[in-house]
Amino acid sequence: LAVDHFALLCNEDSCNHWLVDFVESKKVYVTYHDEDNPDGFECQLLDLPNWSFSFALALFRVYDETKDGSEKDYAKERADEAIQVALYRFPSVIGQLLAKNDVDTTNRSLQMDWPSVLDFVDNLITDFQNTLSDAARSDPVIRSCTFQAYENIVQIFVQQNHKLWSSWAVNKWVHENLQTLKDAKKGEQAHIMVPLSPAVMRFAKCDRSDYEDKFQTMPAEANPLDPNVVAHAMHVDTNRPRFMQRMPRGAGLNGAGGLNEEELAAFVGRGANFAGPPTVDIDPDLPLLEVFWRSALPWAHVEGVPPPNR
Repeated sequence: LAVDHFALLCNEDSCNHWLVDFVESKKVYVTYHDEDNPDGFECQLLDLPNWSFSFALALFRVYDETKDGSEKDYAKERADEAIQVALYRFPSVIGQLLAKNDVDTTNRSLQMDWPSVLDFVDNLITDFQNTLSDAARSDPVIRSCTFQAYENIVQIFVQQNHKLWSSWAVNKWVHENLQTLKDAKKGEQAHIMVPLSPAVMRFAKCDRSDYEDKFQTMPAEANPLDPNVVAHAMHVDTNRPRFMQRMPRGAGLNGAGGLNEEELAAFVGRGANFAGPPTVDIDPDLPLLEVFWRSALPWAHVEGVPPPNR
């Protein structure tokens, strides 16, 4: 579900041609079988909505990069045919792409009249749902799983690729071909509505978050500035029992409770190293935040843990 996305994301001639050649080779099939369906199901890449739209966009880029001449006209015909098939077979995709890109679909202009073509898209969606899957007509479980998988694929595709479909040139191209489909429908020259293959059920349990381009490093409800957390990290309770006895009772100068020369020198120069003296000891009685940043100093280490290889 992501190979086509990364190929288009490169936006290079070689990647566009590779995607076109890869689809047209027909060497990769999508298969699915389980205990209830031992014979399984099989379909091609273009039977998946993401690959169908990505294939059309790759052809459009090839057309855009082709120099004027007969080759450019041929490339335009191929791109138009591919996007028309994608729009006709998977009509719900284009509405979600437009919504994700904040396209004003209520706008009417001489170049793009979205309300008229989107009414036609709504009719296509109704036809699509009626012919969801040949195999699903007698099995409501397969029908439900197939539709769930289809929705997963579409959501992942829109989430990953909506920016690739946001340019004015691409939107104008899509609008032109929607208008062509609408006119062909009136003239009884419409494409055949091919049912969705149950092989897509293999994607029914895909986690959409696995395909996001952002990573959540802490729970959404966590608040790092929560006063209840910050207070414990910054507050020093002088009355709590100390974990580390810096001055054991009875220690000191001549055992009389005073400071010896070494301890007195350390006490007098305690402010010289604000970031902490180069010592391996970290006082757990310090504020939690200070314990944390002291633990990151290069001379700090934990007893029993060997130093890192440098």
